[in-house]
Amino acid sequence: MGKKKLVFVDHIFHTKSKSGDFLRKIFNQHYEIINVWVDKKLNFNKKIYNYENIFFFQIFPPINILNKLKGKNLMWAPMYDSPHYPIGFSPLIWQIAELYNFKILSFSKKITNQIKNLNIRYLDLR
Repeated sequence: MGKKKLVFVDHIFHTKSKSGDFLRKIFNQHYEIINVWVDKKLNFNKKIYNYENIFFFQIFPPINILNKLKGKNLMWAPMYDSPHYPIGFSPLIWQIAELYNFKILSFSKKITNQIKNLNIRYLDLR
């Protein structure tokens, strides 16, 4: 039996910077990685709807995308230095993450402090 598939949603700029590649190597130990690249306008490839496991690297999907992904295994690695317009890292974004049952990979103590008392599963990493 083959590995489960994981859609790795990443910003197209990272094809040059390779900033998410360290996570791809880790995930590749357990998953077959399917890369989906997103541009500045957040145009999402519809193939992400066909998969159960979806990881968003820095990108937080809009509500219209999330509504189509409800019930899927959603993971997100937010970066504190790239807040999400227009709500940033306000309580609203964490309410949305909780509602859609996101699991968070936190690389920031500030993010971990914001979510540690919420009903959000997270992994604090350095």
